[in-house]
Amino acid sequence: MDDALAPQFDVRSLGALTQLGKGGQGCVYAIDGLRINKEWPVVYKEYDPVVCSRLDVAQLRRMVSFVPTLDPATGRWLCEQSAWPAALVTSGPVVRGLLMRRIPADFEIGLPAGGGTVRRPAGFQFLLNSDSYLARMAIPVDDRGRLLLLADLARSLSRLHRLGVVVGDLSPNNLLFCLGNRPRCFFIDCDAMRLAGGSVLPQTETPDWEVPLPGGEPLATPATDAYKFGLLAVRLFARDQSSRDPSVLAAVSDDLADFAEASMSVIPARRPAPQDWITALTSAAAGDRLDGRPVPVGVGVGSDPDDGSTIVPAASGSGNIGRTLVLLVMLGILIVYLVNRFG
Repeated sequence: MDDALAPQFDVRSLGALTQLGKGGQGCVYAIDGLRINKEWPVVYKEYDPVVCSRLDVAQLRRMVSFVPTLDPATGRWLCEQSAWPAALVTSGPVVRGLLMRRIPADFEIGLPAGGGTVRRPAGFQFLLNSDSYLARMAIPVDDRGRLLLLADLARSLSRLHRLGVVVGDLSPNNLLFCLGNRPRCFFIDCDAMRLAGGSVLPQTETPDWEVPLPGGEPLATPATDAYKFGLLAVRLFARDQSSRDPSVLAAVSDDLADFAEASMSVIPARRPAPQDWITALTSAAAGDRLDGRPVPVGVGVGSDPDDGSTIVPAASGSGNIGRTLVLLVMLGILIVYLVNRFG
């Protein structure tokens, strides 16, 4: 990879910064006036000083240089699928952070709040909850949508692996979703991925998403991605944040239940690659074993709050009046009975 392909900006040239969020590695800021490929809004991820001291700057530069080495179609695919590092940001001679694509609007969700909605990143952790929770949050997903999301993720992981990229810390914290006619996924925190065997920072794992033998198995390999993909499939259909029971997938496909069980093997070589899942996922999505439960009505993921969608109301005014009348009638009957009984 040619490091000369890595663009670089001095932090003072970025202009006014608006903080969007703060995480374990640093802060993320919105930037006006800059675009990736002249079309995608940009954010600046600034590492904390302690994190800066542990950066493999050469590897970060290789990540930034990676997209320009790809053919145009593949490079565009990677940028549409992820917030891949796009430029270095320096303060004098010191690398302070990176520029990356801002989360696309399609991968935000409108959550009910105070009679309206508030926009938030559509993190996969929302989907690992009960149907009643999803209805309250107005997230319109059914089992077919779950299967199509997993199929899209499997295709993306397979393509990343062919490019020499491993996600490593594959978990709901680093993965966004979009529903609708074409469910799909979007990767964030891509500077934590492994490219061509190298990592910008030491590899870590999200709690409760660790590989089964963290002391005896290398982190951030295609085999660890395969393990975590299977775990995600299980938890998506279990509607649960911590389930490890592969049998939950048997309701939609025996093959998928078998894949899930094999993916959690302590022997890495026995885990099916994400590519191996695709046919079974797409077949199940087109099959007749889906649960048929209605999709919660509400604000669609990736839609604007003012697009005409509505939030499921807790209770209508007419419903409250009807219940009150029923209670009054029952109370009247009770009073008549007591008068006749005890005079």
